Amino acid sequence: MESSLANLDKINSWLKPIFNQNVYRKSDKYFGFKNTIGMIETDFEGHIHTGKMMRSFVELVISNQISILNNVEVKSIGDLNSEVEIELENGFHFNSKKVFLCTNAFTKKLYDLDVVPARAQVLVTKPIENPPFKGCFHMDEGFYYFRNVGNRVLFGGGRNLDLEGETTTEFGTTDLIQNQLETYLKEVILPNH
Repeated sequence: MESSLANLDKINSWLKPIFNQNVYRKSDKYFGFKNTIGMIETDFEGHIHTGKMMRSFVELVISNQISILNNVEVKSIGDLNSEVEIELENGFHFNSKKVFLCTNAFTKKLYDLDVVPARAQVLVTKPIENPPFKGCFHMDEGFYYFRNVGNRVLFGGGRNLDLEGETTTEFGTTDLIQNQLETYLKEVILPNH
């Protein structure tokens, strides 16, 4: 926290030409959190409703006569100079003039790029009556993040506990990270719930 506060003016000076005001400030808000050493806040942080985002994305794509194929795995893509050949898991092949790889860490399975996967383990609480906060929060150098989703809390992160093991495209949870998420949720974020 001391290092972050010591660099606040410097970071704000870099961002001020873009936002025309200081972006970060020390916060005196409490939110009911326990065992914290301080908070920095910004009015420029936000979170989106990913369901609405995807609905808008699909509508935009379809309105531009672009096809979407759901629930099929692409096995390979091949450059044919003027076209790209796409092979699906079922052996079906087709060609396209353009391909966009929007698969984050899975991109490396299809194309030789220097992309490193990082699994993101998360948990979501049951509904909480009158949640004590609303917004998007980060802690421990950004390795943990949490936000409200309606009256629930989505909490994730912890890959810093096992950087090598979490550098994977495999789905799943680990006891190490799951236990830490549950501990932080109970002892820091929602101590009275």
